[in-house]
Amino acid sequence: MLLAWLASWAMARDLSLDEALATALTGPAAREAGLRLDQTRAGLTTAEGAWDPVLSASADASTSRSRGFLAGTPTSSDATAAAGSVGLVQALPTGTTVQATTSLRRDVMVSSSTLTGDQTQRNWTAAAKLTVTQDLLAPLRRSTARSSELAAREALDQATLTERAAASDAIGAAARAWWAWWAATDEAELADLAERDAVALEERTRAWVEAGRLARLELDRVTAERLAAQRDRLAADAEVRATRDDLLVLLGEPLGQDVRPAGAGRAWVLDDADEDALVADVLARNPELLRARAEIDAQRRVLADTRASRLPTLDLTGAVGVGSLSEEASDAVTDLWGEDALPEASVGLDLSVPLGGRAARGRVRSAEAALSALEVSEQTAMARAEADARASVDAVRTAGLGLDLARARLEVARSTEVGERLRVEEGAARLDEWLDATRDRISAEADVRTAEVALASAELDLAALRDRVWEDPDVG
Repeated sequence: MLLAWLASWAMARDLSLDEALATALTGPAAREAGLRLDQTRAGLTTAEGAWDPVLSASADASTSRSRGFLAGTPTSSDATAAAGSVGLVQALPTGTTVQATTSLRRDVMVSSSTLTGDQTQRNWTAAAKLTVTQDLLAPLRRSTARSSELAAREALDQATLTERAAASDAIGAAARAWWAWWAATDEAELADLAERDAVALEERTRAWVEAGRLARLELDRVTAERLAAQRDRLAADAEVRATRDDLLVLLGEPLGQDVRPAGAGRAWVLDDADEDALVADVLARNPELLRARAEIDAQRRVLADTRASRLPTLDLTGAVGVGSLSEEASDAVTDLWGEDALPEASVGLDLSVPLGGRAARGRVRSAEAALSALEVSEQTAMARAEADARASVDAVRTAGLGLDLARARLEVARSTEVGERLRVEEGAARLDEWLDATRDRISAEADVRTAEVALASAELDLAALRDRVWEDPDVG
């Protein structure tokens, strides 16, 4: 029995709004957004991999036999060869490609004729070569790999904004779920209190009826009120369980926990800045506007690349190398760096000019239209954000006055209830007047909680517009 009690006590805990918001940052929605961000980071790593050097190695062997006539004399030859090479290629964002290769080859040829007999020729050849290719129009046109890298960086920036917005949305959803649970818990407490008051009133009325002070009809009326209060309490308990489970699902925690809302229900408080300053802050920090501006910047880069794609291709290639020919492999390698080396050099210019260019013109027009559409969308989003900001400021101030009004009405309802109870006990008022006053007091208490949630919700909406959902609540 003791162990069961300890286990039950250990499971029960208070859950404040701040704790719920902190947990929401590690909940399912936030984790999913974080995984998408990790996926985008991996995409950037893949794009940057285009600048990684590439090492290549190859080996081959061959054999061949041929027959013919030399001055009418039959001849034949057998040839075998084995070769290996190693190369390293490095591409640079400047439009430069550097390639270094080395190779070593062995050839053996055995020739035979009736005039010369059998003759065997063996030799080794070695070579080392450095080739540099430069896109002369690189300052005017980015390479495909460079464009892919920039696109991956832009995608990462947008994914970062999306991840932050998703975390803010998760915090907002958790806050609203906590408020619903908080309000439902208060409703349940009020319903339980109303049921207990109804039971006590029924017992007192029964005593008064038996004493002849009240008619039987009054007892029946109070009994109906007690049954209604019992029904309301059961419904309120069910609502508490439902809202609690909704919150636990958002937080990614197991259902069935014995938790209770604790602490204040406000995490965001409007600062002293005037309305114009708040609107300016929204226009500078609003997540939707930041994403829209990032998309415009990315599309401008796409448009510039699309326009540059109409340029011709002009590549300058230069190569230098040395070779050797020797009967021994070691001599063939050392000769590369000695006086017996066989130098070589080459230079070339490649020009490719697209004719017609209709496909390029179509891509440019498409990119220009896409940029114009994004700019129109950004202007609309800016106007919408400003309107929402001013509406949110008004909503916060209105909700604050609404809370003050609800609290004032609650004080009036409490005083009225006390006065009606005294009048009933003195016989100066009917019992239903006391019941009406009690209902008014319960309703006023519920109105206060509703007003508190409305104010907190309005403050959250303004914080979300200012991208300050993470900064203002004390979640850590």
